[in-house]
Amino acid sequence: MTLKPGSRTPEIECSGSYAEDNNNNNPSLAVIHDTTVFPLATWSITLTLNITDQYHVSVDDNRRIVAKPFTEEITDYDRFLSWSHGSYTMFESKRFRNFFMGCNTEGRVKLLLLHDKSHPDTRALFLMHRFVSLTPGDRPRSHSEFI
Repeated sequence: MTLKPGSRTPEIECSGSYAEDNNNNNPSLAVIHDTTVFPLATWSITLTLNITDQYHVSVDDNRRIVAKPFTEEITDYDRFLSWSHGSYTMFESKRFRNFFMGCNTEGRVKLLLLHDKSHPDTRALFLMHRFVSLTPGDRPRSHSEFI
């Protein structure tokens, strides 16, 4: 996933590949943070543009995936449930259940309605790149990156 610089907030695009320039101006990796609120294990996704500008991947009231400027406050609009499908991962919106993050044919990130999680739409499958534990403790806080 990449952030395309825009006038107000960047657009989120699916690149389908891993490529970063030396200045980190066009990151392909999204960082996934554990934002569990009992009883559901949930994740928030952040993207960085130009090394310092961070954004949450969020869902607006119209069920569109948007880049929201980073804040410490995480809401249900910013949380996703993680589902495994073979070696792939799917991200279901916590706010809009049965809607999963995916990519359309133009490379735009959008929410896709999935009725069958056993046989999902391939546009909703993401390949995990790396998993890193950030802090050891009672409940591991962690993050992952995906393409």
